[in-house]
Amino acid sequence: MEISGIVRPALALSLLFGSLHFAPGAMADAVRPVITATSPTYAYPIPVEVVFKKDDDSNVSVTGFVLSDLNVTNGTPLDFNGTGHSYSFNIEPATDPAFVTISIASGAALGDG
Repeated sequence: MEISGIVRPALALSLLFGSLHFAPGAMADAVRPVITATSPTYAYPIPVEVVFKKDDDSNVSVTGFVLSDLNVTNGTPLDFNGTGHSYSFNIEPATDPAFVTISIASGAALGDG
């Protein structure tokens, strides 16, 4: 799962969405993080929200998702909060403008079903 885009106060952050499977071998339990960043940002840090959903678009609670599960290139994640299906954090870009990439590895969290 990866999102990326050029980040600048006056520019929009473009997002690329993917899917993750947190329950190995259980396609019925496929869970995907839906990542949303305020667009256009107009301010630093950039607020980001992650909501975990099943393939049928219903929310699903996860456990084990922590700040260190975020892989951020050209920025720093700050103020990580959340439980269950909803998480939020801020990204402080390293430069202005910045091309920031955020990825979440498969297996970063476990869905509750």
